[in-house]
Amino acid sequence: MSNKKTLQGKIIRVSELKKHTSKKTGKEFIFKKFILDVGTPNKPNPVSFQVSGKYLSIIYPEMTGCIVSVDFYINGIATKSGYWNTLNAVVIDGVGGKHRNQGIYNDKI
Repeated sequence: MSNKKTLQGKIIRVSELKKHTSKKTGKEFIFKKFILDVGTPNKPNPVSFQVSGKYLSIIYPEMTGCIVSVDFYINGIATKSGYWNTLNAVVIDGVGGKHRNQGIYNDKI
């Protein structure tokens, strides 16, 4: 059973590349985060997503303000300090259709 989900909304922020070193494995990985507002103009509902690895190219700062659909997987982990979830985006659909690992087409850009 797949845990892939889809949400639609407006991209309101895209981070620069970030690095993180796992405390458990010592391995470093690179990722970006972006915020998708899935609410209404009167009631914003910002949701944070992460992209890493081969998916780094599906999001970039120029996409801020674009209306998109995001396919993602939910990853959870339990630690001594609590439970943590990450929403890992794998596909972003824009006005121009699906674009896997190559960014997005949008008339605004």
